[in-house]
Amino acid sequence: MSDKVRAFLAVNFSVATTRAIAELEDAVRKDTPPDLRIAWVPAANLHVTLKFLGWAREEALEAIRDRVAKEVMSYTGFDVRAKGLGAFPTPTSPRVVWVGLDDSSGLLATLAAGCEQWMSDLGFTKEERPYRPHVTIGRVKEGKGSLADLIGKYGDRDCGTSPIREVVLYQSKLRAQGAEYIARARIPLGGRKEEARDGK
Repeated sequence: MSDKVRAFLAVNFSVATTRAIAELEDAVRKDTPPDLRIAWVPAANLHVTLKFLGWAREEALEAIRDRVAKEVMSYTGFDVRAKGLGAFPTPTSPRVVWVGLDDSSGLLATLAAGCEQWMSDLGFTKEERPYRPHVTIGRVKEGKGSLADLIGKYGDRDCGTSPIREVVLYQSKLRAQGAEYIARARIPLGGRKEEARDGK
């Protein structure tokens, strides 16, 4: 049986925006009610998921990379603003804590919709739920409590605008200390495909 890897497609922020999100995460962590145990996302792992692929064959990664590279040749870079704080499913019953995104151009949603269709063409299950762009900063592991006050306090925090210039194909390795994300391919918008040269 061929090896399988857990994979997803994502975009990343600039260093400045990533740092601002990490600072907001740190402030929220310090103010979180003690009855909630939340696993916070390390700054190095902050990203915007375009399409979660789940388990994929190792040899399928090349086909994924090539399909995305072909399609994004017609795309141009764009900007998104990271702003606000929220929780899924609700602030009073949180399971995921997130920073919001202002996709006023609609280009991020268009790119995500494209990834859904391209990966569906390759045999991956299509997500039927509407795309809600966000940056996960924490996942509630234990306890019950409300984050409504925190969201009220930090709900308008602006983490800055970041250029989006590439799609990254990541492998996710689940480890005891948390997930490790390994960039398997970096695919520039409007440019030629490239192999990833580092781990992020």
